[in-house]
Amino acid sequence: MLAMATTKDVKRHMDVLTRDIGTRLAGSPEEFAAAKYVTTKFKEYGLTNIKQETFPCASWTCKTVSFAVRAGRKWRSLDCIPLAHSKCTKGTVEAELVYLETASERDLRGKDLKGKIGLIFGGFGDQPDKYVALLKSGMVALVMVDSRLPFTWPVAMGMSRYWKRLGRQTGISIAYFDAWDIVKKGLNRARIKIDVQVRNTKSPNAIGEVKGSGSEVITITAHHDSVYGNVGAEDDGSGTITVLELARIFADAKPRRTLRFITVGTEEQLSEGSKHYVLAHKKEMKKIVFNLNTDSIGSWMGQNECFVAGGKDLEKYANKVMDDTGFNAEVKRDISPFSDQFPFNMFGVPSLWFHRSNCPGGRWYHHSKHDVPSSLSNDIIARTINTQAAILNDLAHRKKLPFKRSIPADQMKLVKTYKRDLYGLK
Repeated sequence: MLAMATTKDVKRHMDVLTRDIGTRLAGSPEEFAAAKYVTTKFKEYGLTNIKQETFPCASWTCKTVSFAVRAGRKWRSLDCIPLAHSKCTKGTVEAELVYLETASERDLRGKDLKGKIGLIFGGFGDQPDKYVALLKSGMVALVMVDSRLPFTWPVAMGMSRYWKRLGRQTGISIAYFDAWDIVKKGLNRARIKIDVQVRNTKSPNAIGEVKGSGSEVITITAHHDSVYGNVGAEDDGSGTITVLELARIFADAKPRRTLRFITVGTEEQLSEGSKHYVLAHKKEMKKIVFNLNTDSIGSWMGQNECFVAGGKDLEKYANKVMDDTGFNAEVKRDISPFSDQFPFNMFGVPSLWFHRSNCPGGRWYHHSKHDVPSSLSNDIIARTINTQAAILNDLAHRKKLPFKRSIPADQMKLVKTYKRDLYGLK
């Protein structure tokens, strides 16, 4: 009989991650504190091969950020968040503000943007060409708004760390309805000031395992870092808690397959910790037969989702688990480069990614000051953990997995594209 996760277990971990440690930017002392908490718990539970593996990362802190638009003769200050690793301005920059729609090739065609500030509806997504075009435009700064989240507060935005090799842009994000007001009123003059400090440092992955009797390995992942301006209760405190509780539940198991529990750093720069893990462990990747990833669960209201990177056999298996456990989740075959299962997918490892959404754009509090414990249900987190425990209990002990250790060609085509364009790998 498995020792299930409870709401008390969830709350205890959540209090440490969000109240005691707080915001966990990549490479910060707080991120290392989160990794230490994880490994300390692994030791307490009795896991083996416990360690931290560090890797290079770019860490940043914000000293000053401000943005104002001119309305008539008056200047109106607006709340804003610097883009991750933004370039600094030299003091306060004042310039013409130009609305660029989504900054598509047509939107930019024929426009002289040199010395101006551009306002963009949406982000860069998976389009490095768009980012390069904006870098080459001669703009002095970029103002972005997350098109998925129409609210009155700004949302932290960034880009692939690989893209920073292409150049750094000065930029901020602002609230959807502040941007709406700017465009509606035709406000075309802005001031912006950014003073951020970027330094090259290290970020940690925290690892522990329950050794199996065979050679095959199952990895269980989540990320312990968060974005600027919030404590990351859901993204991804909820995932870190999932890894911790699954480690506790299976600590005394005697599985056929080794269960390797990993919380990774610097996910918010596009899964840097997970990427470095798979690259550092290339020689043993063929032994890893499955990855179970958790990123952002627990919303009070919404829909559970289980994303399948793998064949129809894995999709069928995931649906059977939902039926057998009574866990209501929509199962989708989908390749996403935006969470920690993806680097494993690059090596052909099939995966399930557990997630929960509550609006068409994802979650209304995504990457904002509202990603706090009160936005989440500890009961939903616990139920999700216990569903995953049922999956691990089955897959850890089976003589043969009920799905192939592979990713079909249609999905692998996407994997290769994202691997090249977003991760800079061949």
